[in-house]
Amino acid sequence: MSPPRPHPTTALSPPGAAESSASSAANARDFNVLWSGLALSYLGTALSVVAVPLLVFEATHSVAKMGLLTGLNRAGGLVTMAIAGALADRMDPRRMMIAADLAQMTATLAVCACWWLIGPTTSVLFVCVILGGLLQGPFSVGYQKLLKTLVAPGRLTEANSRIDSTFAVSLVIGPVLAGAVCARFGPAWAIGLDGLTFAASAVATAILRVRPQDTTRERRRVLAELGDGLRFLARNRLLRAGIGVMAGIGFVDGAVYDLFIFRLRQELQQSEQVIGITLGAASVGAVVGAKLVPRLQRRLGLGATVLGGFALCAVALCGSSATSSTPIVALCAALFMCGRFGGGVAWGALRQETTPHEYVGRVTAGSWILTQSLVPLGAAAMTQLAERTTSRTAFAVMGGLTSLLILLGLAGPLSKARGPVAGAPA
Repeated sequence: MSPPRPHPTTALSPPGAAESSASSAANARDFNVLWSGLALSYLGTALSVVAVPLLVFEATHSVAKMGLLTGLNRAGGLVTMAIAGALADRMDPRRMMIAADLAQMTATLAVCACWWLIGPTTSVLFVCVILGGLLQGPFSVGYQKLLKTLVAPGRLTEANSRIDSTFAVSLVIGPVLAGAVCARFGPAWAIGLDGLTFAASAVATAILRVRPQDTTRERRRVLAELGDGLRFLARNRLLRAGIGVMAGIGFVDGAVYDLFIFRLRQELQQSEQVIGITLGAASVGAVVGAKLVPRLQRRLGLGATVLGGFALCAVALCGSSATSSTPIVALCAALFMCGRFGGGVAWGALRQETTPHEYVGRVTAGSWILTQSLVPLGAAAMTQLAERTTSRTAFAVMGGLTSLLILLGLAGPLSKARGPVAGAPA
């Protein structure tokens, strides 16, 4: 199952575009190459999303350590985000992406080699996963910059929907595949497969034929350049409100996947294969959420789509706290994935459409740092709460927090945003 492939001469180019047919076709081909590389990388990520927590659980039987590892991984991305944002606006973002992919491939394969040669040891796993987190910043910012180069103005919602739909499809296939591989060979093998997908992503990025962008401008210190992005976000009332909501969602989101895995494995006593199938089926919701965004944007506006998606997350989290049935837990996971992907795609499109091309790297970095800063804390705090009480308690707390965030969002300008907002940093 995959998103429909557009005709190569019209994909993501606006009606009546002035560019030549040949240029339009080239942009479409390059977008599809990028899309294909991301699809392979996403499939590998979906394998590790299941395999890494199972590997930690196999060695420690602790959900708190699962959450700690998730938090450290996400914190690593924040550390490198400021540097990555400045570099993306100075250089060809493909170089950043390729270097990050190759380094993550090395780190991932190192986990497998150590697990096979030394045996279960969380110290090596923690080092390699933290290193992987540090490399997420350069790849993510470079990809956002490259996407705006390939996609015509006004079509970023469609492009983000298609890419996030592909990620959602990988979350359907990946956990099922990971569950089967983990049950048959062990979690380390699934992580090894993830390492190979980084190589495929690097090759796809390397063969892109993207016209270099003009990066001639005053080059200052990294923190000064990050300040450009932060000032732009601070001056834009709409994005400022969105940042507040997204930061809170980040706190909640950090622990969700670990808690669903822990709930199924420890509290409901399900096997690795059942966990993979359950999470794969639940990820159908992510496909639906990502695909619905362009239609919802036209009818409701981007702001309402963001808040509506996260309202569905609140319902799913509260529902997860109220049941001990595996099928209902899977249904709640599907609803959460639908809302999380829908709200996330709409927020990303709103931020991208608002940001001038020459500031994309710095604004993306600033936004990412602000919205993801609470993810490590949330991952550690909520999994610690689950270990000391139950996952049902943690789900109830997260559902309540998400509901409060939606109410705050409805009271501000985000709920009224229908599309791109004009403005540029001074």
